Formats: sequence, C-alpha cells, structure tokens
Amino acid sequence: MTLLLRYSNLIYGQDTIGTRLTLRIGLKLNPISCLVGAISGSTEILISRKSSIQLGMQYWSGFIPIVMLHSFTRINGISVSFRHYNNSNIRRSGYIEPFVRYNNLWEVNQIGTVNIYSVGILLGKQWVSKNNHSFELFAGPYYSKPFASGFDPQQDDRIVISKTINELGQNPYNGIWLRAGVTIGTYF
Repeated sequence: MTLLLRYSNLIYGQDTIGTRLTLRIGLKLNPISCLVGAISGSTEILISRKSSIQLGMQYWSGFIPIVMLHSFTRINGISVSFRHYNNSNIRRSGYIEPFVRYNNLWEVNQIGTVNIYSVGILLGKQWVSKNNHSFELFAGPYYSKPFASGFDPQQDDRIVISKTINELGQNPYNGIWLRAGVTIGTYF
C-alpha cells in the first residue's frame, strides 16, 4: 500500500498534462498598487499550453494612504497583453508578455483630460501552487505617449497635469519608462 501511494505521488508530481487541462482562467491582483491608493487587477485566459491573453484594469483614486496626500487627479485604464510561457507547465514558468495600455487621466471639477497610450514588453516568472494560487514577479520597458483633450497643457495651471508639465518643461507621461510589479491570484 505504501509503495502504491508513493508511486501515485510521483505520477501526480509529473502530471503536466492534467495541469494544462484544468487551469483555464486566472484572476490576479497587484497588492503593491494598494499602497498608493490604486486597484490593479487582471484576468488571464489560457488559449494553449504555452500562451494566454491577459485583460487588465487600473484605477487610481488620487488618494495615497502611505503618505496621506490627497490629489484631485484620477486615473483609470485598461490593458491587453499576450503572454508566452517558456515551457508548457505554467505552474513554474518564466514568460515574455508584450502589452498595450490605455489610461485616462483627469482632474475632478475641471474640464479636459489626458489620454495616455502605452506599448511595452514584460519579462516575468510565475509560480502556481497545487491548490491553484499564483504569485508572480514581472518587469520591463514601455513607451508612453499622452494626448491632451479639452485644454492646453502649456497655458492651464491645473494641480498635477499642467503644473508638472510647466515645471519640468516636458510632459512627464511621455517617453520610455519601466513597469514592474507583483501579482497574487488564483486559477480556475
């Protein structure tokens, strides 16, 4: 009986085919975003043994709890990405993930917004436990391009958007940036 149990554990540990068939959708949250008053989550939909599509959303309320600073600026956004895993067992695999993102930045009680379009690529590593809880780390560069709508950023003295642009002499949302993060989640 003991030999049979050990043999079944060895088979379960090597069963990557069963893993691929049972994990189809993942729901993930970025816990670091909560430290800056934001919500950032994504849904991963597996489309093959080594690839998936991710749909993400972001919302920042303008309130930063760790420094108790209030801003009148709000940011929301959506992102779409394609993830390719290095091997067919996603339970412990590295990945490469090109993405596109759209963010909308506006200030409360003001007219006008800034639409920010981004494109980038992430490298990451994911670990999924036997009870389908996930943890991952990722980082990579992206390029961001903003477009003002409803106001002239060089002439308007708003709190965050235009004041920062005027002080720096450039748009802080334009150019190449680094995106990095952590997610925790679960697969179904």
